[in-house]
Amino acid sequence: MFTKIGFSFLACIFISMSNAQAQDKQPDSWFVEKSNVEQNAFLLVTHRGGIAKGLAHNHVVFAKKAEIALTTPGVVEQGKFQAKILADDLDLDSTNVTNKWFPKLKSAEILDEMPGEVSESDRTKIRKDMLGPDQLDSAKFAEITAEVLGLTPMAQNVGKFAATHNAEVKVTIRNQSVVRVIPARVVMTGDTLNVEAFGAYKFTEFGIKPVSLFFGAIQNKDEIHVYVNFTATRKKG
Repeated sequence: MFTKIGFSFLACIFISMSNAQAQDKQPDSWFVEKSNVEQNAFLLVTHRGGIAKGLAHNHVVFAKKAEIALTTPGVVEQGKFQAKILADDLDLDSTNVTNKWFPKLKSAEILDEMPGEVSESDRTKIRKDMLGPDQLDSAKFAEITAEVLGLTPMAQNVGKFAATHNAEVKVTIRNQSVVRVIPARVVMTGDTLNVEAFGAYKFTEFGIKPVSLFFGAIQNKDEIHVYVNFTATRKKG
């Protein structure tokens, strides 16, 4: 639970994209469905720790909706992607969402087993703690944002994840920003663009102390993984 496993979300990633054939016209704009958690994933995975970690859970936090602005002026590396998520639009441990995206999380070596089931009452309490003043503090810091500072071609395999680029990403939570280079996979097919990326961060990088109970016997690791997978459609006209 979040009283056992603190939270910080980075569920949101800014990735620069573009269409290599669009150099002589205005940048293309893309549409990403705002509230489709089955098609578009903005996930944060927390990891249990401590000598009694068997009593705790890993958690999959997801954004119920996100505002995304994506333009592609020329080549992929010159595009711009901006995303904003409201902390209050975060939820966690949905069976449908976890079942949908677990194969991807396992492929990227973020999780090696399905998280344990959490009761509805526990989910409610965990979410309240997650948004509370010791964690995201959504009353004071309403937005989570991110921005890609650079995108570099880099074919590589991370686990079974086949990346096409390295993305330098700035994520801001609780008014604290962290810049990290993470692997990304960008695939454009006609008027459809798919972006998949993930990276590892720490709670303490955002000023959040990982929760520890029973003198550390049950605690969260100072580690969170962000996983993003979304599909955009080119806007016509």
